[in-house]
Amino acid sequence: MNHSVIKEPIVVIGYGWVGQANALALHRFGYDVSFFDIVRPSLKYPEYERDFGNISMLPHPLDVDSTHTVYLVCVGDRVGEDGRQDVSLIRKALESLRDARGTVVLRSTVLPRHLRDLPVYHFYMPEFLHEKNAVKEVVDPYLFVLGLRDAARKAPGLFSLLRKRSERVFTGTVQEASYIKYLWNIWNATRIAFVNEFGRMLKEPTDAQAIAEIERVVDFVLQRGEYLKYGRSFGGHCLPKDLNAFLAAHTDKDRPLLRGVWDSNEIQKTLEKEKKHIPEWFSFFTYAKTQRRSRLDAWLRRTGIRRIVVRLARPVLALYERTIPRWDLARTRAAWERAGQENPRFFMETKTKSGPEVDEFELREMGKRDYDRFVREDPWLRDRFPDLARVDALDIGCGIGRMTEFFADDFRTVVGTDIASSIVEIAEKRLAEKRNATVLLSDGTGVALADASCDVAFSYHTLQHMPTIESLVAHLKEVMRVLRPSGCAKLQVRSGSVRKMRWYYGVSLSEPDARALAESAGFRVVGCEEEGNKNLWLRLEKPAS
Repeated sequence: MNHSVIKEPIVVIGYGWVGQANALALHRFGYDVSFFDIVRPSLKYPEYERDFGNISMLPHPLDVDSTHTVYLVCVGDRVGEDGRQDVSLIRKALESLRDARGTVVLRSTVLPRHLRDLPVYHFYMPEFLHEKNAVKEVVDPYLFVLGLRDAARKAPGLFSLLRKRSERVFTGTVQEASYIKYLWNIWNATRIAFVNEFGRMLKEPTDAQAIAEIERVVDFVLQRGEYLKYGRSFGGHCLPKDLNAFLAAHTDKDRPLLRGVWDSNEIQKTLEKEKKHIPEWFSFFTYAKTQRRSRLDAWLRRTGIRRIVVRLARPVLALYERTIPRWDLARTRAAWERAGQENPRFFMETKTKSGPEVDEFELREMGKRDYDRFVREDPWLRDRFPDLARVDALDIGCGIGRMTEFFADDFRTVVGTDIASSIVEIAEKRLAEKRNATVLLSDGTGVALADASCDVAFSYHTLQHMPTIESLVAHLKEVMRVLRPSGCAKLQVRSGSVRKMRWYYGVSLSEPDARALAESAGFRVVGCEEEGNKNLWLRLEKPAS
């Protein structure tokens, strides 16, 4: 496909569903596209698998910088339940481009008032994408909205392409562009809430026949237009988030209509939990598949068949376990390398609300929560180290640094270690701004630190994965070596068994065994506490001399 516009190098910053849609679409139009993200995210558009292979991940955002490079910043915002918008990750991404010679185009959703304070961008070009058609809509946009922050800045040739292919074009200030973005999403949310509320007044959606009667009236007037079909409440990534943020940003104004949109949608959300037959008119296939799976599981539980199957499977699994080779450090390292490449945020903390779709915001929240609970608010550690700013810490099995970054805020220095190079690489990117934090690759037994170089060692969700008693003992001896006299360690080990077929396998210890191993490494055991029925917390001290 031949176009007359100059095709600049494109670097997409933030590789979620918006970033991937931009990258895929522009790659298909002949642009040289690469991307930068702290982690390699899961692919959102499997139908474009071949194209993904032609879009390279950059180790650093400025690796292909030039005066012609166009940076598309597609990092997400976060909106709390109170409607407060967090743009800290967007700010961090823009700061990483401070030395860029190319043109920085912000595509993230940002409230007008925040745009004034964000650094290092020249144009604001909000996206207007539907998830299912996002790749096509990037280069065939219905709306092309451009906010000029630097009117003297030469516009990249990419804008000419998008202008020509758009239905409607608007150019103005960055604040005007933001208001258009929010108007678009809030108008769509309003239409959905209005149609659903009218439908509820027309007839209670008790069954399929009642739904058909509602649709017969609504569809005659509204012709099943976009966002004008009776059905489920509005959800997804954008509409609830953006309406909530906009309402919270304008508490000084009267806004009864928009407040009502939110409240009306909440009523529909409650109703559809009882009336499962209310139609889903977007993302239907995923919903239907999920519903079929949940109904089957409920039926298996209700009839008792699931319990019978589990009971019969146990002896078969026990026989199978005997055929599985013994775990070793090489196999453990390979498992965590795969985790670091496939979905590192998820595998660092699998118990988040979002599961495999966990984002940077949620990961940081969980990291902060665990750091506060297990380190900052631990009375034993607090009594031993009243002034953390004078303490050097070791974070064993730091992963991508979800807790390490908070160690760096309180401690003088922190060294994180991990067994997988793919995970260490991500941790280094996440902690790049923490000057007192270092991340080291571990061989699974040793710590590349000098003798007596830290005051406290900590490990959470790591030593459980040691494949053998020998590797666990080697780690304990290394902790003893690097601690200063009178230093201490708070280490979590596994007490509940796990099958060898599980990728997260590791040895399990009873409380007496755990104490004996720690003492054999030279520690004095101060405490050994159960956490549920799966883990033990060891509190250890190194003798003063």
